Amino acid sequence: MAASALDVSALLKKKNAAQGFKSATPDKEDNLQYDLGNMTAFDISPMDATAYKKNAQFLLDYTRDNVQLLINQLFALPTTSSEEGIFAQLPKGSTVIPREKPLPKSKPMTRWEKFAQEKGIVKQKRSRMVFDESAEDYKPRFGFKSIKKAQVDANWVVEAKPGDDLTEDPFEKISSKKKLVQAKQKMREMRNELESQGKKVPAGLVNLAAPLPSQKRGKSGLEKALKAAQKSTASIGKFDQKAFREKEIKEKGIRRKYDSVVSNDRDRNMKMLSKVVAGDTKYDTTKAAKIQMREDQDGAHQANKDAYKANKLSAPKRKWSGSKRQKRK
Repeated sequence: MAASALDVSALLKKKNAAQGFKSATPDKEDNLQYDLGNMTAFDISPMDATAYKKNAQFLLDYTRDNVQLLINQLFALPTTSSEEGIFAQLPKGSTVIPREKPLPKSKPMTRWEKFAQEKGIVKQKRSRMVFDESAEDYKPRFGFKSIKKAQVDANWVVEAKPGDDLTEDPFEKISSKKKLVQAKQKMREMRNELESQGKKVPAGLVNLAAPLPSQKRGKSGLEKALKAAQKSTASIGKFDQKAFREKEIKEKGIRRKYDSVVSNDRDRNMKMLSKVVAGDTKYDTTKAAKIQMREDQDGAHQANKDAYKANKLSAPKRKWSGSKRQKRK
């Protein structure tokens, strides 16, 4: 007697239906467009408006079936296991997602980048190790035990050339030259940054780098620089010795305007008097009273001061005898 095969899927479906669970394989056609890289699915089929009007739960059930189809596709992807769990290997996304922020602006090219582009110079990466001929071994270009430090340690003697100042420290001179080169490089970097922004180096700033044709100060700029140099000492240039044919730039002051001596005082006084009588001018009586009280106090103080000086001068001087002086001693 042949045993009848049991339909396990049908039994599970009945059990889930009895418990209120829905099947993992929805009863609908799979016509979704998947983008598994972004874990999304798009349903472009039209909705059944009559079913939606009859049953408000229709839209939730329809959405649940689409999400179940998406989850089934994700579970069908190849997986990798690790200590943290099992992970699905997502493919590359196909949907183009818009940017949150605008594209960054292109950085303006520096002088060297423009020159290298015109001449076709390609930047090459330098090796980290450099061969040291004195030690006959490779040493790092920078950092600990670099070739630069080895060269400094090796050059512990500097030959004095004819005409050199024997009192000057040659190592300090070499160090100052290095600092000057670094300052020039810093100046070039600042100049390139200003030029990239469409600006120029200010006229009052000392340009340690090579002067550019576009950096001409002009007559007004030279006069401003000379004026600042002449007034830069403690005496504001009063006791400084002028160079040969040096022109002293005088600072133009603000002229004060005075009334003419031959002006008609009578007309001016009559005009003021007519304003006072007509009441056109407003006066602060409180302020006027305070000014008058202050003048009275100043006058009384000066009178007391003069009286004290007069009494001091008219009073006879006291003389001390010799006996009293001895007693005081």
